Amino acid sequence: MATFILSILTAGLIPISFCAGSTVSSLVPANYGTFSQPSVNQIISSFIPCTMHIMHHNLDSVSLELNYPTGPVLLSILPPSLTLLTEYQTQQNRTVSHFYSRYYTRHRKFCYFYIFYSNPPWDTVSLGLLMRLHILQVHEQVKRGQRELEKWDTNQVGYLYAIFATTEPQNYFQEVQKSYRSWHFAHVNSNVLLLAVIPNFGLLFLSDTSERDILCVSAPQVSYPIQKLLVCHSQPPQAFVRYFGLSHLQQNQFRLARDFSDLQGNILVSRDVSKISNAALFILLEILAPASNISIISNCWNTNEEKCSLPIINEGETSGDWSIFHWSSTYVIVAEKDLHFLTCHSKNRQSLDLYIKPLDLSTWICLVGAMLILVGALRSFVSMVSLSSERRNPGLQSLCFWALGTLLEQLKPFSGRPANFSGFRLLVGIWVVAISVIINGYKSFVIMSLNVPDVLVYPDSYDDISCQMPKFTDAGINLKFQHVVELIAMLPFHENGTELRKNLIMKSSCYSVLSAPIQSPQFDYLSSLSYSFFRDMQILVGSANEKGFKSRKDKIIKDVIDPRHRSFPLKFIPLLDITTPEISIAQIGPAIHAELLLCQKSVYVGSKEDAEALKYNFERRHPSTPKFHVSREKFHVASIGWRFETVSHHRVVKNFKRLLESGIYYLLHGYANFNHANKEINGSEVETVIEEPASGRVDLDGRFQTIFFLWVGGTILAAISEGFELVWRSISKRI
Repeated sequence: MATFILSILTAGLIPISFCAGSTVSSLVPANYGTFSQPSVNQIISSFIPCTMHIMHHNLDSVSLELNYPTGPVLLSILPPSLTLLTEYQTQQNRTVSHFYSRYYTRHRKFCYFYIFYSNPPWDTVSLGLLMRLHILQVHEQVKRGQRELEKWDTNQVGYLYAIFATTEPQNYFQEVQKSYRSWHFAHVNSNVLLLAVIPNFGLLFLSDTSERDILCVSAPQVSYPIQKLLVCHSQPPQAFVRYFGLSHLQQNQFRLARDFSDLQGNILVSRDVSKISNAALFILLEILAPASNISIISNCWNTNEEKCSLPIINEGETSGDWSIFHWSSTYVIVAEKDLHFLTCHSKNRQSLDLYIKPLDLSTWICLVGAMLILVGALRSFVSMVSLSSERRNPGLQSLCFWALGTLLEQLKPFSGRPANFSGFRLLVGIWVVAISVIINGYKSFVIMSLNVPDVLVYPDSYDDISCQMPKFTDAGINLKFQHVVELIAMLPFHENGTELRKNLIMKSSCYSVLSAPIQSPQFDYLSSLSYSFFRDMQILVGSANEKGFKSRKDKIIKDVIDPRHRSFPLKFIPLLDITTPEISIAQIGPAIHAELLLCQKSVYVGSKEDAEALKYNFERRHPSTPKFHVSREKFHVASIGWRFETVSHHRVVKNFKRLLESGIYYLLHGYANFNHANKEINGSEVETVIEEPASGRVDLDGRFQTIFFLWVGGTILAAISEGFELVWRSISKRI
């Protein structure tokens, strides 16, 4: 089997031709030795200067004699195999506490290269566990998810590379496909555990016979690591340069994507800050690149050119695009927004809202407390009157005595003489007074409540509009698609997706969640994925999905993205009967507006600015329509960002973040908007009226300011009135 695979890989191979100036054409065929006695010096010399970490079992002493290595080298002796419970935990503890590992990790160079070797070769499980131990757990730049690593997981790492020198290719591949060049696709066997846990990984197959060496590589230039697709080369030196060479480790060279605006070649159309329209690009090219010694080139078209392998910088991507590149890129958010919703659908609230509610528990508790306080006060007052009756007569001028007299009149039916007072009698009297006041005023309160106009109640939170219906069993959907996220992804591609979508919508009583359309050639505009709300929510949906939709907010997200929320206008429902409906993006806006003006169970989701602008437009053009309402509750999402095909600790990424956080982007962005402020508003000219500033005018903007000024003003008026009263008293005494 091994001979058969090697014969396929080596038969009819043509040397790979690279662009002019490449170092591959001048390479001398390298001799990596045999599997039993590999040439470690030759392997190391094929790499650029990196920190080397050789992890081996049973490597002979001759191979370990390193001649003038170009970078620091660390040697580690590992066991021949590992078990999941005992040796794995022991090796984990040794890895974390190993002094040399910690030292080289902290002081490593820009790149780090692992070489694994074992004779006899490690089994696939042990190899995967070793890679996880000594690569993923040692390097702090590894971005781990919240879930445990699984066979298909790939971690985002920095310029970190690893190869495993082994033999017997048939133990690692399930099939090999011959290609038109000197490389072949090799699909990794399913029993290989965690072979693609890092993007840059290779298998170097050495032989003890005359057969040629083979290097199979899993690299970002080849495919996504999660696809377990390796490219095998019969010329390892060329493959080392192509995938692990200097061009892929350039920390000072980047290329731009194709769709950059305001860019001709690799320079800005205008370097005048007063004419910029792309503030982030101006920061990158004019401020960041010169200060950080970074070369940024325009996009390349010839894949054989060396610059086509440089990391890419992309601008203006939405959060929905980032999930595709989560394993190989770092994102810098330059704009965020809050997703509100707009609707005129409301309900009339008709209720008898009394100003005094006799049957309200809190009212009765307060009333009883007030009575007890009054009883104690009156009892004390009566005692004081009885003690001082010989010296002073309080008379009817005393307010307390007047209240006592009123109370005694109410006590006449219970006692003929008001000479003896008791707390119980006072309590009964106060109770009678309070009940009489409530009964006498009850009629007027009822009349006032009945004349209060009806109140329009609008949905004000996503919980109010979320679809809280039973599971999808009533829709006849396969059980494996009854998870909301899977169902959304399945509907556009399922053979019966249109029928399922129609069945869901027709049986639904949920709000329709409408939003702006996006250009998605692979989807039609009857799909939720073709609208901005679901694209903007994708990061929140992914995070909530990983946590299992356990928190209240995550459950609301799950309910809102339910496919039973119709995401397209009501006008398009008949198009569900057509196999391939033709809907232009120009038809969607008027159809959404027409549905919103019906004031039925439909909402428009967008940023606060978009919702307010749409509300103003409706109220201006359709004054007879019920009032539109913008929700108070919102989802905070990242709207636009830049994607760097490099790790987050790279200086171009860190400096870009720092410049954005310093506020310079927003200043330049605002300046650019100011210079381009001559746009027409609603198709009409706007006359600018220059008003003279009102001198000495106090503007009560804001609730806090209003309360503050009223409190200060009231205090001043109280002080003035108190002063006048003191003056009047002093004058009266003199007179």
